[in-house]
Amino acid sequence: MGRKKSKAEAPDKGSIEIDRLDPDLQKMAKHLGFRERASVHKIGRGIETERRTEVLSAAFAAVTGFFGLAALVYSVVGPSEKRGQMQGVGIFIALWALLAFVYSLRARKRLGEFRKLESIVKEKLGLT
Repeated sequence: MGRKKSKAEAPDKGSIEIDRLDPDLQKMAKHLGFRERASVHKIGRGIETERRTEVLSAAFAAVTGFFGLAALVYSVVGPSEKRGQMQGVGIFIALWALLAFVYSLRARKRLGEFRKLESIVKEKLGLT
């Protein structure tokens, strides 16, 4: 009886070595966090994470944008002694909303990259 292969030695039927991909896909896979092998399951987890990140960031951007706009409107129509303070708060909150929106766009871009990588890996493994 032969010795049992360790997990590092045993090839996974649901994954592909990154070296077998095209150079631009290798670069994208390494950018997405894959080192040596790209697994269909790990890609699926990445897709779910980026989808959740996109939704949460967009929701945070919408809520903070609303409150930032409300603070800016209050600084215009509110009492004059609170005007400068509310403008500062409104601008600060609006900048947070802008950053959350940019992060949501980043998550959307990474989601597209994960889906492209998933389709290519599934095609190379014959899972489509």
